[in-house]
Amino acid sequence: MFGGALLTESVRNGIDSLSRRLGADILVVPHGYDKKLQAALLRGEPSTFYIKGDLTEKIRSLPGVQKAAPQLYLATLNASCCTVPIQLIAYDPESDFVIKPWAASALTRPPEDDEIVVGSSIIGDVGNELSLFGQRFKIAARLDRTGMGFDTTVFMTMRNARKMLRAVQEGAVGNYQPGAVSSIMLGVEPGVDLKNMANSILQRFALDYNLDIVVSKNMISDIAKKLSNMSYLVYIVSGAFWLASAGILFLFFTLLLHERQREFGLFRILGATRKKLAGIVLYEALGVGLVGGVAGVAAAIGLTLPFHKHVSLTLGLPYMSVSFGVAAALGLACIVLSIGTGLAASLYSALKIGAGDSYLTLRRGE
Repeated sequence: MFGGALLTESVRNGIDSLSRRLGADILVVPHGYDKKLQAALLRGEPSTFYIKGDLTEKIRSLPGVQKAAPQLYLATLNASCCTVPIQLIAYDPESDFVIKPWAASALTRPPEDDEIVVGSSIIGDVGNELSLFGQRFKIAARLDRTGMGFDTTVFMTMRNARKMLRAVQEGAVGNYQPGAVSSIMLGVEPGVDLKNMANSILQRFALDYNLDIVVSKNMISDIAKKLSNMSYLVYIVSGAFWLASAGILFLFFTLLLHERQREFGLFRILGATRKKLAGIVLYEALGVGLVGGVAGVAAAIGLTLPFHKHVSLTLGLPYMSVSFGVAAALGLACIVLSIGTGLAASLYSALKIGAGDSYLTLRRGE
């Protein structure tokens, strides 16, 4: 139960983080790359794709579009910070409204030439240098953990990225054309129907630019639906384990009472009251529940914490570990439930103790 609760709450945290940081109402991407974009945002799976850069100004001039910000996605296979490919995202500080607002807590000014901002999982301290596409960049700031693909992403200005791309060998970054971008983040005016806006963009530009549209509200809704389905599964499995545990404990204490008839009969002859004997059983049940609950919580922590990144990749959902306070509250609740289950399972045995004749009970136990 504790492991399932940690998993569910961590994914819920990740979705909340995504909702706060995504910022855009509509995302414009090349046709067929909508899933690639989501994978880059949610899990940091590196991708490189392009659309013509002049599309940004055309979309920005549409009625109902409040702001438009281009982004450039590059997958780098060789980086001094990592042994695996990482995602590089370039943005325009002047027009950006997605990355700049929440990155301001780490860096209050735009990155200068040859400066980058890195996600929380990128190795390297502020002030160190990283090698990207054979060029050196200085780490200007490190972002807080988001539970998204941004944690394994390197951010730089569009000017820096294009300067870097002019210097790399042709073909090293796919079919890049000067001025190209990867996606366009749109913020629409209040009251504008997102579906109508998306259809309008596709009707005007899809044929010439080969586009796909991602509506962020729909994307978050789909992710929330996956969380809901996962939560139901977790609840069903947890409930089944709880019922099985309660049944096993009930059987355990019933058999224990039968095996210890002679012991309890002897206690009765020596003057122990039924209340005293019931207390012995209940204290034992309390101990079983406490030890089992603590051991279960410890085992869940040992299984979830070291492998949270693998869990996140396997689920394909944003994953952000819960705070210590929330984890402690969940753990305490599960331990209390474990103790309550043990006491409830032993209650029948505790009430039945000493109900018969003590001497006959003693003889039956021989």
